[in-house]
Amino acid sequence: MIEAGLVAARKGSGGAIFLVGEAGIGKSRLAAVTADLAYGFGMRLMQGRSSTTGPLVPYRPLTEAVLSLVRAGGPVDLDALGPYRPVLGRLVPDLRSTTLEHSDTSLVILAEAMLRFTAL
Repeated sequence: MIEAGLVAARKGSGGAIFLVGEAGIGKSRLAAVTADLAYGFGMRLMQGRSSTTGPLVPYRPLTEAVLSLVRAGGPVDLDALGPYRPVLGRLVPDLRSTTLEHSDTSLVILAEAMLRFTAL
């Protein structure tokens, strides 16, 4: 099922697969194997993790996902996000505008910014 999802994504048909379950059953290992398979297919990945231990960090998985792609370099034209680029500054301070503050941007706008970012 996971490999079929990767093949579909390579063909432009996106989707989502959620790994859920009790601690210790191998979710992280399965995710790592899937990432290796995706890299083998020549795909670019966004990766973020969450945890039930430690301090609560709002949007941590999304922040890590955006950072994983931005820091990897490569052809991500952030300017193509237009007005949504500074909205992502809520997740990644490097993307904040120096003239506008978007800390009160609605979650709907943040979600749209994430969708547009992943489309790039």
